[in-house]
Parts: sequence; structure tokens; C-alpha cells
Amino acid sequence: MNQPNPDTLFDFNDENDSWVNDSNITLDDISHEELRNAIKTLKNNKAPGIDNLPAELFKHGGDVIIEKLVEIVIIVWNSEKVPTEWTKGCIIK
Repeated sequence: MNQPNPDTLFDFNDENDSWVNDSNITLDDISHEELRNAIKTLKNNKAPGIDNLPAELFKHGGDVIIEKLVEIVIIVWNSEKVPTEWTKGCIIK
């Protein structure tokens, strides 16, 4: 927002783009450790989303929660279809 237009645009369809080849991005399935690290970054005492699941549930859910979340994320990643519920939000005044 309020920034000048870039000089060049990134072509997401160009697999030979040097940026893609030089980056550490992998298309492998998410690892348990990656998800565990992402969950650690969630803030406490924030309102839960539409699913009504607070961040603390994921943080303190242990290996069982991590295992199930990894399964779900891998299914979504491989299917390339984000559940419509994940695209919705609830804003409360």
C-alpha cells in the first residue's frame, strides 16, 4: 500500500527463474518440526477464529495435535485446494 509499482514482476509460472533456484524453498511435505515452530510463534490470549480453537490449544496439545495437523496440512497441500472454511473470518467489535 502506498508504494510505487515494482520495476519487474515475478513470474510464478517460470520454474527456471533464478530466484526460485537460489532460494531455500522446498515443495516437500511440511515436517513436524516446521509446524511445531510455526505454532510456537502464535500469540497467546487472542480471540480464536471461526473454529473456536485458541492458539493455546495448539501450543499445549503436544505431539497428538502436531501429528493430526501435519496430516491435514499435507492433504491440503497435495490437493491444492484450501477448504472454504479457512478463507472465512469473524471480526468482532
